[in-house]
Amino acid sequence: MNKSGLIQAVIAAIFALAIVTWLQFSVFARGTLISNTDPSERLESTNSNSGDALKQSIEALNSSCPRQMDSQTRLDSALYRPGNVFAEYFTLVNLEKASIDTADMKTRIEENILGSIKTNAAFTLFKNSNYTFAFIYNDKADAHLFDIIIGPGKYNN
Repeated sequence: MNKSGLIQAVIAAIFALAIVTWLQFSVFARGTLISNTDPSERLESTNSNSGDALKQSIEALNSSCPRQMDSQTRLDSALYRPGNVFAEYFTLVNLEKASIDTADMKTRIEENILGSIKTNAAFTLFKNSNYTFAFIYNDKADAHLFDIIIGPGKYNN
């Protein structure tokens, strides 16, 4: 696989990972979202407890980390930070910092994640609560590659 193909594969994997992870957090990890029949009750109930529910979901997610998401991407951990920040830490297991254009890769990944946050209903709860999403990437040698921070100012525009 050439360098461009590898970058595209990583972008696709991270995009898919973001969707799956957020679906896990917003739907599958919380019984209250599934048990209530009225959608407005689900949202109201979940908004009032979103921080606690997210913290519990993060604990459950971390118990299965590190988790190999695909051949390129490993989810190392997730973290809730005060101020409604949800952070995920990834390792791109086959890449070395010196061999990639980190600025280009960051731009492409950020565009995909931002588009997903803007359009995917799985993010609605978090957007309504003004969460900031942080995605932190390291290479296979644990060298920091880049951070992607997406807050309300980005996803509400």
